Amino acid sequence: MTVPSSAERLHRLRQVKIKVLEIVWEYLYSGRESQAWTSLSEMWPDDDLKRIRAAIASARTHGILSQVAGVSAVKKTKPVRIFDAVTPSSGGKAEVTPPEPILLRRPAPQENSSQAALPSELLLELIIDAAGKVRSAEATGKMKMDATLLLATAGWKFIPGLNAGRPVACRTRLAVSLRQ
Repeated sequence: MTVPSSAERLHRLRQVKIKVLEIVWEYLYSGRESQAWTSLSEMWPDDDLKRIRAAIASARTHGILSQVAGVSAVKKTKPVRIFDAVTPSSGGKAEVTPPEPILLRRPAPQENSSQAALPSELLLELIIDAAGKVRSAEATGKMKMDATLLLATAGWKFIPGLNAGRPVACRTRLAVSLRQ
């Protein structure tokens, strides 16, 4: 086995130090400062640790930290307008084309409930988003919707309501048969 030359050894040492510094920077950039300093102290030569830590801290202070004014402000989201596909507007014409159901999978009936005690159908008020997904489902009137039906509505798909040819979120009603 040949002994590496001084230049080769210096090159390998430099490569290892670069890898260690990359690890430390990854920790610092991801907000894990304590892990960064722990990793540096474990992998860096003790006699050079103070110098390199000061150099990293200085680079951070004059680099990325000087460009950051703090945490970004939370972006205010514009509330989504929900059109009403249930009641016609004052002109008699609906302001939105109502959503059309595509996929409505109902849960299997529960075995412990008697079919005679159930009403024949339930009227649901749904909010359908512009992508055709159910975002909210509630039973209208005094009837209560069971949890399995509520979970099933999350998987329902619709052609979304349209306003001037564009998909929009809207409120609609749908009668669901509870007996199978």
